[in-house]
Amino acid sequence: MNVDEALRARRSVKHFDPAVVIDDDTLRELIRPVLYTPTSFNLQHWRFVLVRDSARKSELCRAAFNQVQVRDASLVALIVGKLDAHTDAARVWQGAPDRVQASMRRTIDALYAGDAGLQRDEAVRSGAMASMALLLRATEMGFATCPLIGFDDAEVRRVLGIPADYVSALLICVGRAVAEPHPRVGRFGLDEVVRLEHFDGVPLADIP
Repeated sequence: MNVDEALRARRSVKHFDPAVVIDDDTLRELIRPVLYTPTSFNLQHWRFVLVRDSARKSELCRAAFNQVQVRDASLVALIVGKLDAHTDAARVWQGAPDRVQASMRRTIDALYAGDAGLQRDEAVRSGAMASMALLLRATEMGFATCPLIGFDDAEVRRVLGIPADYVSALLICVGRAVAEPHPRVGRFGLDEVVRLEHFDGVPLADIP
């Protein structure tokens, strides 16, 4: 399956087979490629909390307003972003030439230190990009998925013990579907969402 096929095949599935188990080796196969997702200055803000325990998934289900896919999916992943990832600059640039290391540390600190809004924006952006990569990787591996923003963030953070210096990006359910999703509806065309050269520019037509 190539990227185009994965993008077209991915659907938000609501009904999973709760008997399906995803083992540790499969988790590694799923997550490792996602770690190549780009981040600003290579800061790698994202962290992944992977939940397979039935009791904990039930707690998360309640925190997600009783959406049954959270309870029944084989895996529920919370993707979070590290707010102070800029403090890891020395670690992530270790191995680069000394001149590059020093320059990157200065630039990163000048950009992010003291700017809580930018720190949060960057953490969410990085978490969102990693989330999409995870959705595509799971689809490539033959799994069904469902991304969720409908949850009580404070309760999810309590259940999973998320520290205050991390911001939630997305919950993603992964497993095997037991029912086909409804047919796709309401997709905007290229001519509505794409403009050439300027926001008020010429639309890119679906058909030349």
